[in-house]
Amino acid sequence: MLLGLRYFAIGLAIVLLYGPAQLLSAASQMQRATENTGPAVPGPQTSLPDFEVKFAQGEVLVRQKGTSEWKESSKLKEPVAVGVIDGGHKIYAGTKAIKPPKAIHTESPDYPPNETSSGTKRWVYVHIVVDEHGAVRSASVDASPGPDFSQAALEAVKQWSFEPAKLNNQPVAVLVSITMSFQ
Repeated sequence: MLLGLRYFAIGLAIVLLYGPAQLLSAASQMQRATENTGPAVPGPQTSLPDFEVKFAQGEVLVRQKGTSEWKESSKLKEPVAVGVIDGGHKIYAGTKAIKPPKAIHTESPDYPPNETSSGTKRWVYVHIVVDEHGAVRSASVDASPGPDFSQAALEAVKQWSFEPAKLNNQPVAVLVSITMSFQ
């Protein structure tokens, strides 16, 4: 059962994406990159974003490089670009300046069969990039009670579709944080 969809400002801080095939692997590296393990090397004609991102139990936190204060992106008023996709289209964190994407189609995750004996309610925290067409371009697990729950959450969210986020009435790619509940 889907507990909730939370829209937060995030980005692919430090990690630059060169095309759709590299998006999934780059997003999975995002958490490591934002934990000061070193920036990825930028591709041709791109520059590193000015913001870093980290995920904390469904919350997206951003900070400007060179500062120490992390802020919830959903509370910021200005647009915050945190990465690029397809060689130049910006990926934004969900701030008050951006109209969030609206879910058109969602799938609930299946409770993993080998975990049904516990019957315990569990949560998986996932982040995705919703592109300017409303498609899920990347999905990565931030926290999970185990690999079977992670796999079920990823399989479900990859089937989702959205009305795209908008900045100044123009569709844009955004990072979205999702909390999935298993019962």
